Amino acid sequence: MRLVLALVMAALLTAMADAQTPIPKRLQSNTPPETELQKKQKRDAEKAYKSTIQGMPDKKYDPWAKVR
Repeated sequence: MRLVLALVMAALLTAMADAQTPIPKRLQSNTPPETELQKKQKRDAEKAYKSTIQGMPDKKYDPWAKVR
């Protein structure tokens, strides 16, 4: 009886450990790779975002300004 219980426990412990392994890359996504046009659009959008952020003034926010 102890042997059967030990085998069941070992099987359950290995099943739990197997569930924690990361998902292989081939199973994560079924999306096709990006085309050159999509890569260029993504780069252009990133450049526009960065230039907009750099153009914003550094203004510190004071949440207690109206209370004082």
